[in-house]
Amino acid sequence: MAKAVHPVIAWGLIIGVVWWVGSLSCPNRSPPPGGSPGAPSRGGGVDIPFVSALAGYCRAYDGAPNQIKKSAVFREAQGVLQGERIRGVQGTLRTMSTNQGGSEVDLTVRVSTTQGDVDFTTESLMEGIRKGSRVYNQAAEMREGECVVISADRVRSAAVFEREQVCDKDFFVRFTDVQTCAAAAAVKAPAPPPPAQRPRPKAAPKPAKVKPFDPYDPPVEESPYP
Repeated sequence: MAKAVHPVIAWGLIIGVVWWVGSLSCPNRSPPPGGSPGAPSRGGGVDIPFVSALAGYCRAYDGAPNQIKKSAVFREAQGVLQGERIRGVQGTLRTMSTNQGGSEVDLTVRVSTTQGDVDFTTESLMEGIRKGSRVYNQAAEMREGECVVISADRVRSAAVFEREQVCDKDFFVRFTDVQTCAAAAAVKAPAPPPPAQRPRPKAAPKPAKVKPFDPYDPPVEESPYP
Protein backbone atom coordinates (compact mmCIF):
# COMPACT_ATOMS: atom_id res chain seq x y z
CA MET A 1 0.00 0.00 0.00
CA ALA A 2 1.44 3.38 -1.09
CA LYS A 3 2.13 6.01 1.51
CA ALA A 4 0.17 9.30 1.40
CA VAL A 5 2.14 12.39 0.25
CA HIS A 6 2.62 15.01 2.92
CA PRO A 7 0.36 18.07 2.28
CA VAL A 8 3.29 20.52 2.34
CA ILE A 9 5.15 18.55 -0.30
CA ALA A 10 2.00 18.31 -2.42
CA TRP A 11 1.46 22.08 -2.36
CA GLY A 12 5.11 22.63 -3.21
CA LEU A 13 4.78 20.40 -6.26
CA ILE A 14 1.63 22.22 -7.38
CA ILE A 15 3.23 25.68 -7.02
CA GLY A 16 6.32 24.49 -8.90
CA VAL A 17 4.25 23.21 -11.82
CA VAL A 18 2.21 26.45 -11.98
CA TRP A 19 5.38 28.58 -12.00
CA TRP A 20 6.94 26.41 -14.74
CA VAL A 21 3.85 26.69 -16.97
CA GLY A 22 3.72 30.48 -16.42
CA SER A 23 7.36 30.87 -17.39
CA LEU A 24 6.68 29.05 -20.66
CA SER A 25 3.69 31.21 -21.57
CA CYS A 26 5.28 34.53 -20.58
CA PRO A 27 9.00 34.40 -21.40
CA ASN A 28 11.28 37.36 -20.63
CA ARG A 29 8.70 39.07 -18.49
CA SER A 30 11.32 41.04 -16.57
CA PRO A 31 13.94 43.25 -18.27
CA PRO A 32 17.45 41.86 -18.63
CA PRO A 33 19.85 42.80 -15.83
CA GLY A 34 21.91 45.87 -16.51
CA GLY A 35 19.48 47.17 -19.14
CA SER A 36 19.39 50.93 -19.60
CA PRO A 37 15.98 52.65 -19.41
CA GLY A 38 17.21 55.13 -22.01
CA ALA A 39 18.24 52.53 -24.59
CA PRO A 40 16.92 53.10 -28.12
CA SER A 41 13.62 51.41 -28.84
CA ARG A 42 13.24 49.05 -31.76
CA GLY A 43 11.00 51.62 -33.44
CA GLY A 44 13.86 54.11 -33.51
CA GLY A 45 13.32 57.85 -33.42
CA VAL A 46 14.60 61.13 -34.77
CA ASP A 47 18.37 61.46 -35.16
CA ILE A 48 19.62 64.59 -33.37
CA PRO A 49 23.35 64.89 -34.18
CA PHE A 50 24.55 66.31 -30.85
CA VAL A 51 22.61 63.65 -28.91
CA SER A 52 24.25 60.91 -30.97
CA ALA A 53 27.68 62.53 -30.49
CA LEU A 54 27.25 62.68 -26.71
CA ALA A 55 26.24 59.01 -26.67
CA GLY A 56 29.64 58.21 -28.18
CA TYR A 57 31.40 60.35 -25.56
CA CYS A 58 29.44 58.55 -22.83
CA ARG A 59 30.73 55.18 -24.02
CA ALA A 60 34.27 56.60 -24.12
CA TYR A 61 33.85 58.03 -20.60
CA ASP A 62 32.66 54.74 -19.14
CA GLY A 63 35.43 52.87 -20.92
CA ALA A 64 38.25 55.18 -19.75
CA PRO A 65 40.69 53.41 -17.37
CA ASN A 66 40.97 56.19 -14.76
CA GLN A 67 39.54 59.52 -13.67
CA ILE A 68 42.19 61.54 -15.53
CA LYS A 69 41.13 59.97 -18.83
CA LYS A 70 37.46 60.37 -17.92
CA SER A 71 37.92 64.09 -17.23
CA ALA A 72 39.67 64.48 -20.60
CA VAL A 73 36.62 62.97 -22.30
CA PHE A 74 34.38 65.28 -20.27
CA ARG A 75 36.28 68.40 -21.40
CA GLU A 76 36.13 67.34 -25.03
CA ALA A 77 32.40 66.63 -24.78
CA GLN A 78 31.73 70.14 -23.51
CA GLY A 79 32.30 71.54 -26.99
CA VAL A 80 29.57 69.41 -28.56
CA LEU A 81 26.70 71.65 -27.43
CA GLN A 82 28.25 74.99 -28.39
CA GLY A 83 26.02 76.74 -30.91
CA GLU A 84 23.70 73.75 -31.23
CA ARG A 85 19.99 74.19 -31.92
CA ILE A 86 17.02 72.08 -32.90
CA ARG A 87 14.51 72.89 -35.63
CA GLY A 88 11.10 71.34 -36.24
CA VAL A 89 11.54 68.31 -33.95
CA GLN A 90 8.42 66.39 -32.94
CA GLY A 91 7.87 65.36 -29.33
CA THR A 92 5.37 65.20 -26.48
CA LEU A 93 4.61 68.04 -24.06
CA ARG A 94 5.28 66.32 -20.73
CA THR A 95 4.86 69.21 -18.27
CA MET A 96 3.72 72.82 -18.34
CA SER A 97 3.88 74.90 -15.17
CA THR A 98 3.66 78.59 -14.31
CA ASN A 99 4.85 80.67 -11.40
CA GLN A 100 2.36 82.36 -9.11
CA GLY A 101 0.29 84.70 -11.24
CA GLY A 102 1.35 83.07 -14.50
CA SER A 103 3.89 85.69 -15.56
CA GLU A 104 6.22 82.88 -16.73
CA VAL A 105 5.70 79.32 -17.98
CA ASP A 106 8.12 76.40 -17.97
CA LEU A 107 7.88 73.57 -20.51
CA THR A 108 9.36 70.09 -20.73
CA VAL A 109 9.14 68.30 -24.08
CA ARG A 110 10.20 64.67 -24.49
CA VAL A 111 11.58 63.61 -27.87
CA SER A 112 12.11 59.99 -28.95
CA THR A 113 15.55 59.80 -30.60
CA THR A 114 17.78 57.07 -31.98
CA GLN A 115 19.60 57.19 -28.61
CA GLY A 116 16.47 56.93 -26.44
CA ASP A 117 14.13 59.51 -24.93
CA VAL A 118 15.51 63.04 -24.49
CA ASP A 119 13.95 65.80 -22.39
CA PHE A 120 14.20 69.48 -23.36
CA THR A 121 13.26 71.84 -20.53
CA THR A 122 13.01 75.56 -19.96
CA GLU A 123 15.78 76.92 -17.74
CA SER A 124 13.46 79.04 -15.61
CA LEU A 125 16.12 81.19 -13.94
CA MET A 126 17.76 82.42 -17.14
CA GLU A 127 15.45 81.52 -20.04
CA GLY A 128 11.95 81.71 -18.58
CA ILE A 129 9.11 82.00 -21.10
CA ARG A 130 7.54 85.32 -20.21
CA LYS A 131 3.91 86.28 -20.57
CA GLY A 132 3.16 88.06 -23.81
CA SER A 133 5.95 86.35 -25.76
CA ARG A 134 5.21 84.33 -28.88
CA VAL A 135 6.04 80.98 -27.27
CA TYR A 136 3.95 81.83 -24.16
CA ASN A 137 0.94 82.53 -26.37
CA GLN A 138 1.52 79.29 -28.27
CA ALA A 139 1.75 77.27 -25.05
CA ALA A 140 -1.48 78.83 -23.78
CA GLU A 141 -3.39 76.80 -26.38
CA MET A 142 -1.80 73.43 -25.47
CA ARG A 143 -2.24 70.70 -22.89
CA GLU A 144 0.12 68.20 -21.29
CA GLY A 145 0.50 64.98 -23.26
CA GLU A 146 -0.11 66.70 -26.59
CA CYS A 147 2.01 66.09 -29.69
CA VAL A 148 4.11 69.19 -30.39
CA VAL A 149 6.78 70.36 -32.83
CA ILE A 150 9.53 72.48 -31.26
CA SER A 151 12.48 74.63 -32.20
CA ALA A 152 15.04 75.80 -29.65
CA ASP A 153 18.57 77.13 -29.21
CA ARG A 154 21.06 77.70 -26.34
CA VAL A 155 21.23 73.99 -25.60
CA ARG A 156 23.13 72.93 -22.48
CA SER A 157 23.14 69.98 -20.10
CA ALA A 158 20.73 70.08 -17.18
CA ALA A 159 23.00 67.80 -15.11
CA VAL A 160 25.41 68.91 -12.37
CA PHE A 161 27.99 66.14 -12.01
CA GLU A 162 30.66 65.26 -14.54
CA ARG A 163 29.44 61.89 -15.82
CA GLU A 164 25.81 63.00 -15.93
CA GLN A 165 26.76 65.99 -18.10
CA VAL A 166 28.25 63.57 -20.61
CA CYS A 167 25.71 60.74 -20.40
CA ASP A 168 22.36 62.14 -19.24
CA LYS A 169 19.74 63.03 -21.84
CA ASP A 170 18.25 66.07 -20.08
CA PHE A 171 18.91 69.48 -21.59
CA PHE A 172 18.03 73.08 -20.84
CA VAL A 173 17.01 75.05 -23.93
CA ARG A 174 15.47 78.33 -24.96
CA PHE A 175 12.32 77.51 -26.90
CA THR A 176 11.91 79.68 -29.99
CA ASP A 177 8.82 77.99 -31.44
CA VAL A 178 6.27 75.50 -30.08
CA GLN A 179 3.37 74.30 -32.21
CA THR A 180 0.91 71.47 -31.99
CA CYS A 181 1.56 68.74 -34.53
CA ALA A 182 -1.77 69.52 -36.18
CA ALA A 183 -0.87 73.21 -36.57
CA ALA A 184 2.59 72.38 -37.91
CA ALA A 185 1.11 69.96 -40.46
CA ALA A 186 -1.38 72.61 -41.60
CA VAL A 187 1.45 75.08 -42.20
CA LYS A 188 3.47 72.54 -44.23
CA ALA A 189 0.50 71.45 -46.36
CA PRO A 190 0.69 72.99 -49.85
CA ALA A 191 -2.07 75.38 -50.82
CA PRO A 192 -4.56 73.92 -53.29
CA PRO A 193 -4.06 75.10 -56.86
CA PRO A 194 -6.45 77.79 -58.06
CA PRO A 195 -9.35 76.58 -60.19
CA ALA A 196 -8.61 76.44 -63.89
CA GLN A 197 -9.88 79.46 -65.76
CA ARG A 198 -10.73 79.54 -69.43
CA PRO A 199 -8.85 82.22 -71.35
CA ARG A 200 -10.97 85.19 -72.17
CA PRO A 201 -11.56 85.49 -75.95
CA LYS A 202 -9.90 88.40 -77.62
CA ALA A 203 -12.18 91.13 -78.84
CA ALA A 204 -12.63 91.24 -82.61
CA PRO A 205 -10.89 94.22 -84.24
CA LYS A 206 -13.17 97.10 -85.13
CA PRO A 207 -13.68 97.56 -88.88
CA ALA A 208 -11.87 100.56 -90.41
CA LYS A 209 -14.02 103.53 -91.27
CA VAL A 210 -14.43 103.93 -95.05
CA LYS A 211 -15.27 107.35 -96.44
CA PRO A 212 -18.28 107.08 -98.71
CA PHE A 213 -17.68 107.86 -102.43
CA ASP A 214 -18.63 111.35 -103.46
CA PRO A 215 -18.50 112.04 -107.24
CA TYR A 216 -18.28 115.78 -106.62
CA ASP A 217 -15.27 115.37 -104.36
CA PRO A 218 -12.60 113.71 -106.51
CA PRO A 219 -9.48 112.48 -104.75
CA VAL A 220 -6.58 114.90 -104.45
CA GLU A 221 -3.63 113.77 -106.50
CA GLU A 222 -0.23 114.41 -105.02
CA SER A 223 2.06 116.54 -107.17
CA PRO A 224 5.19 114.82 -108.40
CA TYR A 225 7.09 118.09 -107.95
CA PRO A 226 8.24 119.31 -104.60
